[in-house]
Amino acid sequence: MAHERLDDHGGARAFGPGRPGNLVVAPEGAVYATALLRSEARGVHQFGQRLLAQVESQDLLLTELRRVLTSMADEAVSGTPGTMQRLARTATEIVDWCEAVQLELQNEGSRAIAGAQAIDLLELVHDVLHDLGGARPEREIVVRGSAPFAAWGSVTALGRVVRLALELVDARTGGAGHLHIEIGYDDEGHYLSILGQGKAVGDPSHDRVEEFRDATESAGVQVVPDPTTEGRTGLQLRLATGSRGPLLQVH
Repeated sequence: MAHERLDDHGGARAFGPGRPGNLVVAPEGAVYATALLRSEARGVHQFGQRLLAQVESQDLLLTELRRVLTSMADEAVSGTPGTMQRLARTATEIVDWCEAVQLELQNEGSRAIAGAQAIDLLELVHDVLHDLGGARPEREIVVRGSAPFAAWGSVTALGRVVRLALELVDARTGGAGHLHIEIGYDDEGHYLSILGQGKAVGDPSHDRVEEFRDATESAGVQVVPDPTTEGRTGLQLRLATGSRGPLLQVH
């Protein structure tokens, strides 16, 4: 009997360029569920840094606007129309910049309310593997690739999706051979391919598949066929359109 696919729909995707991230992971003695929590806590600190930088930028713009308005008040008494027009244009440009900062502050607030932060997918995968290390330390997991941009999302929600995807592929391949994770970024955004070595020998339970589907819907992740295994022993996770975050530093 033919095996049910692990994925839902979609087409092939080429792996995109990114920061070097090749790693073979065979963790031993990992402490469960601590790495993702540390990443989530880091996100709060990073949010504070971005927020402070934007507030400081807004303060500089308002200081400059006050200076221009003072000059306009002085020119109103004894200045020329041409000078007043120039100062008015400058004031308008400053207000436009203030509106841009205001919009970014609004976006930051909306992301914070939604529990989203800038996520390095390579770091996220390593954190998930760290937290899974105590459960299956004997199974080697090979991680390749990375993405040049961070992704906006929830660390816990996306980490749950990656963990469940690994468990599904592990169940499909019967726990034999290596697991492979490919991280990439292309014109359509971020993606993770999770592949099992060998043939499909088992089927995940219905409850496990439903939990995975619930997790992907909650995290805004689309599941498409892995192009190399045609969905038999692998799947590809694609993040929602528009989730691109800041450019990542190359170490």
